[in-house]
Amino acid sequence: MKSTYLILIIYFVSFCPLLAIQSESYEFYSSQEKIDENSTYNFLSEDGELVWQAIYDTDISIEDIKKNLIQKGVLIIESETDNTITGTIKPFDVSYKKQGKSSMQIPLYVRDSSFTGFVLIEIKDNRYRVTIRDLKAVYSFTNGLVHKGDEFKLKDFAISSKGILKKSFLKSAAPLLNYDFTNMFTTINLNEDW
Repeated sequence: MKSTYLILIIYFVSFCPLLAIQSESYEFYSSQEKIDENSTYNFLSEDGELVWQAIYDTDISIEDIKKNLIQKGVLIIESETDNTITGTIKPFDVSYKKQGKSSMQIPLYVRDSSFTGFVLIEIKDNRYRVTIRDLKAVYSFTNGLVHKGDEFKLKDFAISSKGILKKSFLKSAAPLLNYDFTNMFTTINLNEDW
């Protein structure tokens, strides 16, 4: 009989603190700022593929847009025509700290990876459209599950088996990536006059 009480005491002493921690963490996450549940943060699913796309108004030429991208250092330009630029995003880490988030508030695959993807920029009628496809993440370090340099497609975390954007992706990673992509591809005024 004493051994049964001893086992019950050990059980409650061992697991009750975990329940308290779990309820505190639930409270912590439920009190975070609310996000717009209708926003896709410029992400969409096209035939089961993850795409980020945004359209900007501009009055600058394709040459000035190219200068912007070179100045920002965000794109490895592969080809260009009179109204398009294609290339690959230079691998970057998500700037979650600039966005007021801590490493505990973001998914591990976002925090522990660098991101890249194929970019198409199309210019027409004082507007340009940026389309990013084939988004990939590369792990930055080795742990028990992955090795540094392992690559995965972001769509595996973002798109459900039904081909729609996952709510978990839209709540966590999408706003962070949208912030960085917007900063990368918003043009700045280039004034070369002194």
